[in-house]
Amino acid sequence: MTGTFFEDGWRVRPSVVGHAFYDELDLQDIVYPHWVVSFIAEGRVETQVGHLTQTAGKGQVMLHAPHLPFSERSDRDGNHRWFVVEAANAHGMDLFRLYPVGEVTTIANPGPYVQAFDQLMDAWNGREGLFREMEIASLCRLLLFYLLRSWELAGSAPRALPSSKNDERFQQIVTYLSAKLDEKISREQLAELVHMNANYLDRIFAEKFRLTPMQLLRELRLRKAKRLLEQSELPLAQIAAQCGMGDAAYVSRQFAKSYGVTPGAYREQAKRANQDYYGR
Repeated sequence: MTGTFFEDGWRVRPSVVGHAFYDELDLQDIVYPHWVVSFIAEGRVETQVGHLTQTAGKGQVMLHAPHLPFSERSDRDGNHRWFVVEAANAHGMDLFRLYPVGEVTTIANPGPYVQAFDQLMDAWNGREGLFREMEIASLCRLLLFYLLRSWELAGSAPRALPSSKNDERFQQIVTYLSAKLDEKISREQLAELVHMNANYLDRIFAEKFRLTPMQLLRELRLRKAKRLLEQSELPLAQIAAQCGMGDAAYVSRQFAKSYGVTPGAYREQAKRANQDYYGR
């Protein structure tokens, strides 16, 4: 699972946080505008979305997609820790469109998940404070990390019901770009990858993410160059080769244009920033 899009963080915005207890359950065609993340603390549930019916039990998360009706049924008592959340990166790419976590996922280590959720519940129900929103967002990110990590450990099987063909295509493009930053890539090659006209792909991709696939490729390459400047002593020519950016002069021009500082100056700034505080 590629981690490229995590570099700049995610905007995580919960709209509902709850702890539901029930003797039996019969929810029909429920729809939410954002993702529903429902952890089964106790119980066993039959969940249905469209033609897909699955059974989820204790220690598992049911993940329901936005605007897609779902049903949940159970003839026994149980309780769920659940929240409704919107999570997107700086380009507006939805977290679970890029990482298509399955409809039912077993949490690898339920203890920390439950502890983080209970902290989230306390913060959600607590009084307003200066840092309340920061605490809530941080705990939601932690819960989403536990879910993503569990999905990855289980083999990263994709959702059975993707929301749209375009979402699948966009995910395919981003994954492809992230894996091949050091290779020569053309817009025609990307269009052929998803069986679309290049001009049409540029337009619909930009409508969703505010930049074309080739503009995204340039940004991903520059971010990789930035990381290598921070974390290695590689000469700029080698960084250029690893980032698919031609030669050192080209990297230097593009880096300065995007970040307002030359690669050499940025590397020195990074070195100074990483010095041990007490060793100065």
